Amino acid sequence: MNALGTLTNHVAEDVEEPLNLISNGTQIMRELGADIMTIWNSYEGLRKAKTPQEVEMAKHFLIDIETSLNSTEVKDDFIQTLKDMEDGSSAVLKTVKSLLSLSRAHQDEFNLVDVDEGLDAVADILKNDTKHRIEVVKNYDPHVSEVRCIFVQVNQVFLNLM
Repeated sequence: MNALGTLTNHVAEDVEEPLNLISNGTQIMRELGADIMTIWNSYEGLRKAKTPQEVEMAKHFLIDIETSLNSTEVKDDFIQTLKDMEDGSSAVLKTVKSLLSLSRAHQDEFNLVDVDEGLDAVADILKNDTKHRIEVVKNYDPHVSEVRCIFVQVNQVFLNLM
């Protein structure tokens, strides 16, 4: 039961930061979206302007918006926020895949399995705990990747060794 608590703690730590990236990114994208919609609506106003006074008013409004929003900064923020959200979701997905690889609870019999996958999954789950204590060097023998074993039990051994 202690191992389960430790594993749960590692998973929570692995998922917390990427989820914060996604959550913060969502808020930033909402704000950027509002700015983009303001610009969009202003351009629509310019396009629909019929009289020279309406065109001139719309142009001044667009210039004011561009000045207040700093369009270069908006574009840079947009690109960076998307990248952060992408990185966050990739990290969460990697953690989930590692957990699924480790769990395989339905495979409690001997099977031919890829032990490299198990080692990678354990190393990924424990990376926050091990990064200050040990250096994980992956140097797998390409001729010994599949072994006949009970995958869940072998992964438990890997987990206990790390």
